[in-house]
Amino acid sequence: MWSSTSYTNAMPLPLLCFPYLVLKNILLQMSPHDMVALSFCSKKASGYVKSAIRRQYSLSIEFDSDNEFDITIYRKACPEVKGIISVGAMNERSRKNSLCRWSNNVLFDGFEIANQLMDLCSIQSIGRLDLNLEKQEEVEYVTKWLSNILVEKCSISTKNPVKSFSVTRFLESVQVSKALSVDLETLDELVYERVFDLDEIIIPGTLRNLLDMNCANIHLYGVISNEDMNQFLRRWYDGCFDKLRRIEFYVNLQWQKLLAGMAVYEDRECKIPIKPLYRMKTIYIENRNGVKASIERIKQVEDMYMCMTIR
Repeated sequence: MWSSTSYTNAMPLPLLCFPYLVLKNILLQMSPHDMVALSFCSKKASGYVKSAIRRQYSLSIEFDSDNEFDITIYRKACPEVKGIISVGAMNERSRKNSLCRWSNNVLFDGFEIANQLMDLCSIQSIGRLDLNLEKQEEVEYVTKWLSNILVEKCSISTKNPVKSFSVTRFLESVQVSKALSVDLETLDELVYERVFDLDEIIIPGTLRNLLDMNCANIHLYGVISNEDMNQFLRRWYDGCFDKLRRIEFYVNLQWQKLLAGMAVYEDRECKIPIKPLYRMKTIYIENRNGVKASIERIKQVEDMYMCMTIR
């Protein structure tokens, strides 16, 4: 009579010994967490995972102020199918205290995992990166990591004011291709040399930086003078900034100073000149290339908030 044998431990499954097509189907059924854990086991395992999921995923990464961030991985063929990997390690202290323990019992920090995922998925750029940071050290730490990574859309904000040099380093090094939002307060004047050519930018602006921008949508925060904004508008009036479609800015409005040297109109077709300008809410201008635009004072937002829209 045969007696049943009980096993205290399950027998190991020789996963990498399966034929490739079988193994590929197994890997594609794994969660992103398990795929990354497997890829860290050996170079051979990493190669199989990379081959199986090549170019089938995209990534989105979001940092928060608790020294953690979420990596969201999407199937390109089915964007609603996604997995979120929450990891720690934002700065040196948290790298020591909140490293991620994976199923193979090896510790890795969050940036290693993000880099591994990008390599496995053959991803050349991160789709969206949101940085919600606490202080200056974190800005510097993230800047170092980002220097070799392409990002399509990037936003950065800090809970506390930071020194401008760390933000300058970030702006000079981040490789962003579509949109950038910089929502933070610096302890001193922010100066940067970078010339941005993007679809959208939200950034503290000076006249010098504004004249170098070639972006479709610009949002400047911080009050800019009528004279400085006039120089920008005069450049557009002369036919520059052909990519521009909308600019939002704050100014202590004085129409005569803001629009000095330009013909202004009260109708959309730019046929009826305006005199005087004092009480106008919306005016229309036309540049030398025949492109028309409206400049509107948005009172419901704030009395000094202005918006120029290109038609």
